[in-house]
Amino acid sequence: YPIAGMIGGLISSTNVTLSFARISRHEPDHGSPLAIGAIGASAVMCGRVLLATTVLNPPAALALAPYLVAPFLAAGVIAWMGVRKFPASATPETLPSNPLQFFSALQMAALFQGVLFAVRWAQMHWGNAGVLASAAVFGLTDLDALVISMAKDSATSLSSAIIAQAITVGVLSNTILKLLIGAVVGVGKFRSVVVFGLFTVAVACVVSIVWLR
Repeated sequence: YPIAGMIGGLISSTNVTLSFARISRHEPDHGSPLAIGAIGASAVMCGRVLLATTVLNPPAALALAPYLVAPFLAAGVIAWMGVRKFPASATPETLPSNPLQFFSALQMAALFQGVLFAVRWAQMHWGNAGVLASAAVFGLTDLDALVISMAKDSATSLSSAIIAQAITVGVLSNTILKLLIGAVVGVGKFRSVVVFGLFTVAVACVVSIVWLR
């Protein structure tokens, strides 16, 4: 489960958390390794976000990297300890669906345009504060669309520092969403472990935002 969760984090850590939370209801004895898998998916998410930003906007990636160090280490250390404790098992049914499906591609394109419009509108009306607020909202819906919009098309009007802060705020809101999913949908050991782990990651995001602004 921990290894499967990390692989799933290459696609969607939110989907992994929801899937594993549901599985914990049917397999309560596997709550801890399921939770470690969900936390590991969040560690992979940090790497995925930084890699995407690097490809699309290298200057913004340089500004973003320091913000993601703390949440990555928080999730990574917990996941590493869990992988050492729980042996890997083959669980292909828990992985998210194929991200290259046509409907998913159309959905991403629509979200990308929606996020891009909303970010520009928020910046026009409320400045950088509006950009950060919109990033928090869209981090709850689709973090990948937010990253692409901020790193690619917003680069012409936003500084690298604001792009980095906005993406980190999106990571924070996405982490809080996963924490709530784990607390509400998950049961038993899964709930307690995933809430502790993702709360730690969220605190790391907050510390980074406050410390590096």
